[in-house]
Amino acid sequence: MAMKPAGFAAAPAAPKEAEPEAVEVIHPKAAPAPIDCDSPQVQACLTKAKRMANRTYVPIDGLPTLTPASGEFNVTIVEISDYECPFCRRVQSTLEQIRTQQGGDIRFVFVNNPLAFHKRAEPAARAVLAAQRQDGFWSYHKKLMKKPGDLSDRRLEALALETGLDLKRFRADLADPALAQEVARQKELARSRGARGTPGFFINGRRLRGAQPIRQFLRLIDAARADAKPLRQRGLTDSEAIYRELTQGK
Repeated sequence: MAMKPAGFAAAPAAPKEAEPEAVEVIHPKAAPAPIDCDSPQVQACLTKAKRMANRTYVPIDGLPTLTPASGEFNVTIVEISDYECPFCRRVQSTLEQIRTQQGGDIRFVFVNNPLAFHKRAEPAARAVLAAQRQDGFWSYHKKLMKKPGDLSDRRLEALALETGLDLKRFRADLADPALAQEVARQKELARSRGARGTPGFFINGRRLRGAQPIRQFLRLIDAARADAKPLRQRGLTDSEAIYRELTQGK
């Protein structure tokens, strides 16, 4: 390393230029425009929010469905039920009265929810789904609900014959694991909608619990029709679209 001569002073280093400071420039923001609570857009949103309050959408794909002969409906009643439940049987006369007197614009949908402590409810659920494969769901369902008590395999087969089903095919379908999977799917659908007991109903998404008197059903049916009316007047003609609009908001 080279030594500096004695008495030699090194030239001072050039001063380092200071780096410019980073400065945050805050631009003034424009004040938000005031909201006109009486504007049609805001009122429409409020109306929709009010309509959607306490609504539950139940997808009906693959479920047993009874639709008016016209194919059009304003009301969808989803029944969540168990064939060993005495209250489920009790409410059937009310539902039949609604079908007879009010059913011109009502779609009926059934969801199996056999409860764990009803040991023969699940075999009965599989049996009614086997009947569905032969387009005999509603006839078989009615017989199961009308004659309580014995849900043995022998009786389930006897009801299949009474319904006019092909017994050999019925037995084969009962043994199909896909039916057990479908029962499990329906049970999970009921659970996911908060329907743990039976019977339970959703009338255009509004919940009704238990075997209620007919006036309670009619109250919700009238409300469902009132909700559907402006959608029809607006030009919405697809019944399924009306159901989605009233239960999902879209």
